[in-house]
Amino acid sequence: MTTVRNLIGGERVSEPEPARHNPADPAAMTPSSDASAVHAAVSAAEQAQAAWPVLPTPARGTVYLGRE
Repeated sequence: MTTVRNLIGGERVSEPEPARHNPADPAAMTPSSDASAVHAAVSAAEQAQAAWPVLPTPARGTVYLGRE
């Protein structure tokens, strides 16, 4: 089985449950997140949002392209 991890706060984190097939793409796997992982992801997103408006456009592009 393929190991699939979430990206939360810039870190890949393991999930306590095995990954599941993505119904939109049966060849792909998706992490199966528990409530604590969801809470961590929301907290990380809220913290990142504060800095986003002042981030220059070229820097935003590197985030979108995964080159951060």
